[in-house]
Formats: sequence, C-alpha cells, structure tokens
Amino acid sequence: MPSNKRKSIVVGLTGGIASGKSSVSKLLKEKYHCPVVDADQLAHAITAPGGKALPLIVERFGEGVLTPDGALDRGLLRRKMTEDPDVKAALEAIQYPILQQVILEAIADHQKAGTPLVVYDCPMFFQTHQERYVDQILVVICHTPVRVARLMARDHIGEKLAQKMLNLQMPDDEMICRADWIVDNSRDEKTLEQNVEKFITEIL
Repeated sequence: MPSNKRKSIVVGLTGGIASGKSSVSKLLKEKYHCPVVDADQLAHAITAPGGKALPLIVERFGEGVLTPDGALDRGLLRRKMTEDPDVKAALEAIQYPILQQVILEAIADHQKAGTPLVVYDCPMFFQTHQERYVDQILVVICHTPVRVARLMARDHIGEKLAQKMLNLQMPDDEMICRADWIVDNSRDEKTLEQNVEKFITEIL
C-alpha cells in the first residue's frame, strides 16, 4: 500500500554578502516555521568548547590556540592564517569533513521528523559544491548599489572598500543560472516578505 507521507523538500539557501540572505532565512524560520540548518552557526559550534573539531585543532596546533577558559582563540588563528597559508589549509582539512557530517545529520533529522520544508542556509553554497545535498536551490539577489549602501552602513566602511568586497563575491548572474528559485531583496522589508510568501506558496 503506498504511503501518503510526503517527502521533505530540502532547499539550499544562499546569496552574496549584503544580499539579505539572513533576512530571508529569518523569515522562513520565524514566520513559516521552517527549520533552518545554518552552516555558519554549525561551523562555530564544532569549534566551540565541547565541539567535535576543537580537540583535533588543539592536537594539530597545541594548547596555545586556546584562551584561558578553554575556548578557541579565533583572533590568534586568524593572525596565524595571514602569516602562513598552510595554517588555513590545515584548519579546513580538520573542520570541513566534520562540518559536512554535522550538516547532513541535522538535515536528516528534520527529514525523519517529516518536516515539509528544510532550509539549508549556506553562504558558500556553490563554492563548496553543496548542490548534491539539496532538492532545490533558492538564491537571494539584490541590486549592487543597494548592497554597497548596506555594507557601508553595516561595517562602517567607505564605498570603495564595499565595492571591492562585492567584487570578490560570485556574481548574481552566475548564481541565478544555477538556482531553482529567486528572491529579490532590492526593495523594502514589506516587498521582501511578499517575495518570500510567493516562494512558500509555490513550493509547498
């Protein structure tokens, strides 16, 4: 006898810096009660005290990378990475396999619970080839002048630096070509809410 239980839809959510991806993620979580698997949050968790990656980092770099209270000295590691590219490569080799496993376990848990829509929020989605782990892809886009203005206000930086930061991002056009769904966040909050509502209505 066929099951009436509907398969969970896993949607990869991504977008460039200052596009408003976090705003979309927040709306999906708070207004539509979609569970969000946040790659950035999980990356921080695995290197926090008690996290799976922390003992391996200490084993590789020594106790000196810890603060007096046993937390990872992130500032020290950032300085080490600027001085020695091998440090960054070694850290990534430790963290990425653990992070990927934790992400997939979190997604699987929501799928087992029968959640209709699971959101996987990942800023470096395409760059780290996460397409294989989702059913569909939602990209948040925003006009460049708006993103520049947001970056300037958020980070208290000049226009030239803000534009330089955007130039390092994957272009919106490239992400659009690889997306199943697009949410434009170039206007106001109300318009964004309408665009997200349209996405939810159509995908479910």
